[in-house]
Amino acid sequence: MGRERTTSPITLTPDGGRPASRSLTSLLTAVALTIPAIVLRFSDASLANVVEALLFGLAIVGAAFILSWAAEVAQIEEVACPLIHRGPLPGRAVKVDPLRGP
Repeated sequence: MGRERTTSPITLTPDGGRPASRSLTSLLTAVALTIPAIVLRFSDASLANVVEALLFGLAIVGAAFILSWAAEVAQIEEVACPLIHRGPLPGRAVKVDPLRGP
């Protein structure tokens, strides 16, 4: 009755992650979304309110993506390199004095 939908297969790296070029493209797109609002903010340009709202809204979305990407990278780095972990190691008892703290 209908056409079959075909999609391209998702390619993964050997360790199961997405290819670096795809992540880099996404990150550059997010950065590109923020640039017009930054330029608009620091210039004396005046645009229609609707256009300004759209540009600043896209900048907020781009910045949120960049922050979430950075948080994910920091979490991966913490797991990959436990020496940068600032707290007590898991499974180790920590004696806490209620008056002085840990």
